[in-house]
Amino acid sequence: MNKIVYIILLLVFSSCDFLQSEEEKRNFDNSEIEFLDFELTNFELEEPWEDLFLGFINVIKVDSIWHLWYETFNSDSKLYDNPSFNTFMNYAYSKDGINWIKPKLNIQEYFELDNNIIHFNNFEENKGLHGFSVFYDIEARYDERFKIVYLKYDVEKSISYLYGAVSSDGLNWKAERPLMNIHSDTQTTLFYHNGKYRLYYRYLNNINGNRYRQIGYGSSESFDNNFKKNTISFSLENETSTMHFYNNAARPLNDKTVIMFPSVFDVSKNNMLLYTSKSSINDYAIFNELKPINLPSDTFKIKYAAPQSIEVTGEENTYWLYLSLNTNGHDNWRNIQERYQGYIGRIKFKVNEN
Repeated sequence: MNKIVYIILLLVFSSCDFLQSEEEKRNFDNSEIEFLDFELTNFELEEPWEDLFLGFINVIKVDSIWHLWYETFNSDSKLYDNPSFNTFMNYAYSKDGINWIKPKLNIQEYFELDNNIIHFNNFEENKGLHGFSVFYDIEARYDERFKIVYLKYDVEKSISYLYGAVSSDGLNWKAERPLMNIHSDTQTTLFYHNGKYRLYYRYLNNINGNRYRQIGYGSSESFDNNFKKNTISFSLENETSTMHFYNNAARPLNDKTVIMFPSVFDVSKNNMLLYTSKSSINDYAIFNELKPINLPSDTFKIKYAAPQSIEVTGEENTYWLYLSLNTNGHDNWRNIQERYQGYIGRIKFKVNEN
């Protein structure tokens, strides 16, 4: 395991100066975020269904066990050149969040090999499960504690819609239901907060004939298709309408604030940049200025933050943020000449109250 300890420039957040009442401004979390250290886990892509690259990841800690769901592609996938766009939803677990174990689940068949595949996504057969995000709903009944949101491809309409399902163990999923009619082709974030399910998704914003990837927000009192669509706004200090946002990695930080770690694609440099921003829970959709997060090396060109950063045991107001990392640029990972592209790292950050 490689470990790099570093201190990144302290990020000081100020409340939004637009579209907020004075009461909302007073309630906005004005704390400072201090990024403490970064380390790579021992995770390796080593199986034949993992041999092309690592996609989105999701890490949750329930009791003493760390659960990891991760998306992989193999070299048999023809990617966008073939309608059989095959991806795999896989599972691993850990006792320390660093050393991952891939159990032999054999839920799915893969050439008679023991495997940790939960779901196989074949767009041609409309099986769904791309860009999935899992969260643990402590308020739900036991057999529905784990919830998932994902894209499901409609072959006839050639578009993806957001669906959800539930599980007692995070492995065997049931009761699939549509959540939102939206083409959200990335990892979507879902959590339950203040009596509602909160959903952050991606939509395409058409400006002068060009389509830009933007972040939307929806909420519902139930886990079904009652989610109401809304767009989000960042501080006027940022011109974001022509930026390309990928996953958003949002979570409630405390009783005042939602924190977000969106990835933004820099088209000119073929690089994925990681940012952070915060919103008052009075709105959930108005965020302050985007602030860049700088890793200690520019080795990784793709950086996706996993949703739901995890509290560090024994350290007050301190969290782990997990990252899916790749040394190739966004437009290079389709190169099937390269194999086993992807790493999982984590950043520790602390919230310093003012």
